[in-house]
Amino acid sequence: MTADRDTSDRPAAPAQQAIDVIRPRIGAITRAVLLTLGVAGATGLATITGAAVGYDLRRAVVFALPAGVVVGSLLALLIILFPEWRAQRDRRRMIARIEAVAQADREAAFDTLLQLHPSHELSELAHAIHKAMLGAHTQRLEAARMRREVHTIVERETRKKYAQLAALSVTDELTGLANRRGFDQGLEAMVAGARAGGTEIALLAIDLDHFKRLNDTLGHDKGDEALAIAGDLLQAHTREGDLAGRIGGDELLVALANVDELSAQRIAERLIRLFASHPAGQNLGCPWPSMSIGVALLQVDGAGSAEELRRFADQALYASKRAGRRRYTRFSDAA
Repeated sequence: MTADRDTSDRPAAPAQQAIDVIRPRIGAITRAVLLTLGVAGATGLATITGAAVGYDLRRAVVFALPAGVVVGSLLALLIILFPEWRAQRDRRRMIARIEAVAQADREAAFDTLLQLHPSHELSELAHAIHKAMLGAHTQRLEAARMRREVHTIVERETRKKYAQLAALSVTDELTGLANRRGFDQGLEAMVAGARAGGTEIALLAIDLDHFKRLNDTLGHDKGDEALAIAGDLLQAHTREGDLAGRIGGDELLVALANVDELSAQRIAERLIRLFASHPAGQNLGCPWPSMSIGVALLQVDGAGSAEELRRFADQALYASKRAGRRRYTRFSDAA
């Protein structure tokens, strides 16, 4: 319906346009009228006064002209020059306030622009500047908040990705155990801690018997499955503070902290039995790999370093292989 049409874009009526033109100039027009009336009034009054004291009209007018000039100058000072001086003073103050507000960190500081009286000719300008600067300041605060949030998110995600990459760099992807690098670093730290605390470490060197035959007969996918099962089994039988790793191929290692010789041998025996009886090894058409394990202890066997402990465990593992596989051998029994 045409009655509901928006009329905000229609041109203003001529009368309204005239009012809009005149309104900002009312002060100047008023001062001009007052000045004109004041000069005319002062000149007329001086003329009448001169005639009253006996001057003829010519002498009265000559007497009135200086009086009109003096009165006009005073009125100009009061009506024109003084307001102009005050306006210049207020403009300087406003510029100083804007400069102060531009450096402000608090929204409350913007209120300094509103200290002009509402009737002052600069009041409307002050409100407009206040509104614009307050909006800009609010947007600046919002932008700063968003930057902080984005920085926090990026930093958190970066730390997470860094932690994931760090974990991947020392983790074997197939088994979830430590890789060679991760195991070597962990074993060095365990040995140093055990020597400082006078505790024991048992190292189990593990090899999957006939693993190559499984790969050649059923393919690498089945071999990968056997390694993944072995990894799950080792993780299930290690505690916090222990360390299990895949060194390469089917070579596995388990470092057990704070154990004695008998406990280490029992864990080795349990790992051999559980892996051999795993359901994945049933009805394959070829032998399921078994585990051969060599067991060496840091303190009991007198290993001087992590590297020597590894060598003792490997010697015990080779002894298990020579003795027929699917068994564990203590380093002290390996000959």
